[in-house]
Formats: sequence, structure tokens, C-alpha cells
Amino acid sequence: MRSRILVVAAFLICSAIASRAGGPAFIAGSGYDPGVEGHPLIWANGSLQYFTDQGDLSPILPNAQADIFVAAAFSPWTSISSVALTASQGGHLAEDVNGGNIAAAANGTITAPADITSAATGTPIGIVYDYDGTVTDALLGQGAGGLADCFTNAVYGGPDNFTTAGNIAHAFVVINGICAATSAQLPDVQYRLIRVLGRILGLGWSQANLNVLTRKPPPADADFAGFPLMHFIDPISCVPISLCYPNAAVPNLTTVSKQREPATGWQNLRQRVLHRCFRECGAADARRERGGAATSLGSALAAIRCEFRFWFRVSRQRRQHHRRLRGCKRPSL
Repeated sequence: MRSRILVVAAFLICSAIASRAGGPAFIAGSGYDPGVEGHPLIWANGSLQYFTDQGDLSPILPNAQADIFVAAAFSPWTSISSVALTASQGGHLAEDVNGGNIAAAANGTITAPADITSAATGTPIGIVYDYDGTVTDALLGQGAGGLADCFTNAVYGGPDNFTTAGNIAHAFVVINGICAATSAQLPDVQYRLIRVLGRILGLGWSQANLNVLTRKPPPADADFAGFPLMHFIDPISCVPISLCYPNAAVPNLTTVSKQREPATGWQNLRQRVLHRCFRECGAADARRERGGAATSLGSALAAIRCEFRFWFRVSRQRRQHHRRLRGCKRPSL
């Protein structure tokens, strides 16, 4: 059994996915069973079963259509011929998860339906359809589920429980229906869902061809062609996502990004924040991986917030930069 698990891990790391992702996202530390330390944390036997919300995702994606939307997002990963990976819908959660049955206390404690918590290994991947953004408001803070934050909050989640044997035991995903209310929004949401599912599979963020974003050194055609799906973060100008990735499931910036001028002004501010984000979030990942066999839903959300807070900072710096250019000052309250 152990050898089979390791073979699956090797496929995930060394096969075609390697062109789309970094290495493993999670590595077993000293709190795991003997012989597991140092190995990637993966799903047992390469088999995933997910359970979706009973409610609708949005006005244009009622429950049945939302389930089809989710299945399509698993396909880019399960269709890779060299990877022994399967994903199937095991059924539905026991409820419609909404703002009325999920909440976060000031100390970070999450109250949620039992079948989406980290202990719910009988529903190993719980996928929440946040129809009106209230689940996101509860988990990430008031207002986080609004339309203005779809760039970062359209889809989020990840593994939140691991076994001492070195396997991922549970994960959760939240899809914000506010960001999937029109047909024009769906490509962006599906792209972000595919990336979150990559994390749930245990794939790390890739720093391959980072010069596509930083422009240092200037990227060549091969850099654009090889820009991985699991790159850490997207330029904030990629709205809609098709502006940067004509085929969002297989990102390739050749047709658009290589025509752009080197970053100046606020973009240089963004680059500095981006580099800091890589350092600090990378350190947080390392601390989590060394921390033991299981993490809580709150810990997973803390990791997500680590990634988001830098984009909020970038957005603030961008607005401040534009105000300075216009000679404007923020009115005092």
C-alpha cells in the first residue's frame, strides 16, 4: 500500500502536472508515523470523493448545473493520462450551507455544519455553494463576499486535515455565488476553482517563469509558453481572466503579455509586495507542514488570509498612487 501511494506521489510531482504546478504543497513532519517524515502528503490511492452543497450556487447555476460546473473543474487534473488520479461526486452534503449555519468567532473559532469541518472524513471534500456571499462574509470578514472582492474571494479553500500515515484526510472549498451570477463571470470562477482544486490535490505553487510577472529578466516566448497553471498569484489587471489567459485552464501569456511594456509606477509597488508575499507565505507553509498531522479549518483560513492580505495592500497602494498622480488627497473623517 505504501509503495502504491508513493508511486502516485511521484506521478503527481514528475508527470505532465509538473509543467502546470510546483512540487508538493505539504510535506510530512516529525509528528507523523515512522518512515513518513519528508514525504509528500497526498490522497490515499489517488482517489478523491467530493460532496457538494444542497443549495444553488447562483441564479444561473442551480444545484444540478453547479454540480456539472464543479465536475468540469476536476477534469483538467483527472484527464492527465500519466497520472493515476480519480475524482467522483460521492453525493451531497446534509444541508444547504449558508450564512445562517456558519460563523466565525472573534478568536477564530469556526462554527459550521459537521460535514464540512476538518473532522468530517466521511465527506472528505466538502464543496460549499455560497449563493449570496454570506458564508464568505462569515469566514473571511464582513464584506469579503461582495462583488468587489471576486478577484481574490471567488473560490477559496484547501486541505484542513491530514492523517499520521501521511495522507490528506479532508479538504473544503467555498465557491462564492456572487461571483458566478452571470455567464461572463463563469470563466474566471472556473479558472480559480481549478487552481484551488490543484491545492487540494496537494500541489504547491510554482515559481517557474516568475519573470513573466516581474519582467526581470525580460521574458522570452518560452517563458510565456511555459507559465504554469499553479503560479502563485495573478496580476490584478487580469479581469476578466481572458485578458491574460485566452484558455484559462492552460495559461499561456504569449498572445498578450509579451506585448506589454516593463512595469512602472504602481506596478513596481505590486512587484515588491508580490516578492514579500512569496517569502512570508512560504514561511507560513513551512511552519504548518512541521506542525503535526492535522490542522483546523481556522488554520486553513489563516493561510488563505496570508495570501489575500497582500493583494488588499496592493490595491490600496494602487489607489494611493492614482490619487497622488491626480493631486488628490483622501478626505479626513
